[in-house]
Amino acid sequence: GSSCQLSGFMASVPVVPLWVCGVATQLLSLSLASFGQTMQRYSHRAKSSQALFKGGGISLFIVSGPISMTSYLWAPISSITVLGALRSPLLAILALWFLGERIDGKCWHGICLSVAGSWFGVLSAPKEKLHPLSNPMEFYTPAVVAYLTAVVPLYLVMLVIVMRSMKFKQMIWTIPFLSAVSFNVQVLYSDVVGRLSLTGFEGPRFWSQPSAVFVVFVIMATALLQLQLSVVGVDHHPPHRLIPVANGLSAAITFVQSVFVVHEFENISNWRAVGWALSALLGIWGSALVARSGEDEDTSPSNKAPLLGTCEVDVL
Repeated sequence: GSSCQLSGFMASVPVVPLWVCGVATQLLSLSLASFGQTMQRYSHRAKSSQALFKGGGISLFIVSGPISMTSYLWAPISSITVLGALRSPLLAILALWFLGERIDGKCWHGICLSVAGSWFGVLSAPKEKLHPLSNPMEFYTPAVVAYLTAVVPLYLVMLVIVMRSMKFKQMIWTIPFLSAVSFNVQVLYSDVVGRLSLTGFEGPRFWSQPSAVFVVFVIMATALLQLQLSVVGVDHHPPHRLIPVANGLSAAITFVQSVFVVHEFENISNWRAVGWALSALLGIWGSALVARSGEDEDTSPSNKAPLLGTCEVDVL
């Protein structure tokens, strides 16, 4: 398979498969994003240095974006997206250490299921990209056109409704759903760049094509949308509850995209395909438990804090 090529004094390092490079890059991105969103949440309590923590947290989240998109140049969508579940335990630990929050048992169970599904998905998913592209327009197959035509208009309508309504912003599933859809559209177009590179369609040749420039525009526009949704979401919900819900929704959308839109599972065994589907279900199940744990606390008479009464038993 393809591998990361090293040069200079690093030439003696063993060649690493490209999908491993993609996984490692995505793990770095997930760590930066998790620290960034925790810092933003902490700014609600750091009154004397609120701007510093919020600005620093948002900056880390911004830096994580290009790193994340780079990982999709090296590995299939289905191999990378399932790693998002690993943010759940990291965010929970950060919530315990830095936010002084306690996580209830149902929330921990959901986090563990999400992590198990993530690693099972990495093992089951395809390791190499299929269907190289010699031109950006080849990306727009009938399946892709039908998918985007159905998803994008509905998404834009929902985005306007949610962003104008405080009630919808405070619902645990709305911001994660919007984030998951925009993230997966971004992933689709990032995958285009990776598939084009397999045929040498890059450099000046890439930038001379309007259709290729449009691909970059979509990636940047969805990245800005991801940033806005993250800022709004973390302002209304703790990250250790918000992100697992988004990851579960994203796993479901990734399954649809990988199987029916870009057909990543064509050349792998049925058992591996079933294994990946089960990993996505574990992620969705775990995310549902996390969301439900927050609902239990929201209805508790002893916990009525509008911002912090989610997936917690109390605030220390």
